[in-house]
Amino acid sequence: MSLTPTGGFFSGCTGAGDCISESLAAGLIGTTFDLDNVGDSETFDFLTFTGNGTGFYENYAASATLAFSAPTIDVTSGGSGGVVGVIGGFIGAGELQWDDVPIDVAFGDTGIVSINFQGGRAILPGSSITTTATVTLVQADISAVPLPATGLLLLGGMGGLVAMRRRKKAA
Repeated sequence: MSLTPTGGFFSGCTGAGDCISESLAAGLIGTTFDLDNVGDSETFDFLTFTGNGTGFYENYAASATLAFSAPTIDVTSGGSGGVVGVIGGFIGAGELQWDDVPIDVAFGDTGIVSINFQGGRAILPGSSITTTATVTLVQADISAVPLPATGLLLLGGMGGLVAMRRRKKAA
């Protein structure tokens, strides 16, 4: 995650992190969940923005990457936002809008997940704002279906055909 100041007015914030800083939400690293059925989704805390300095209004460009280990997926999105009335670390209001979410990502042979970073506005949020991300299974990876059951069905069907043929010859 990165925030880059893009301007403002009446601002005592001159560099990245002067008025607001970003970090991964507490407990995000090591979070696990399973999406077993199409339509299953999981929402979790993703980013925390913390007020640091004093400024009246500051705009920011934002960029964030969310990475998963199984299946291996990396998703990056950019956006923009601003904070109003950061006084002694207290955030009076904030806004964050992502450019291209939700993002559909393919995995495996046929699987697709949709990933959405939360944007929006907050009024009087205090000294920090935590946003969420939501991952939804759009299409299951059908290559992961186990084949032993299919093999047994095939053998059973072929055995039935052999039995019918022997029966026909005997008659």
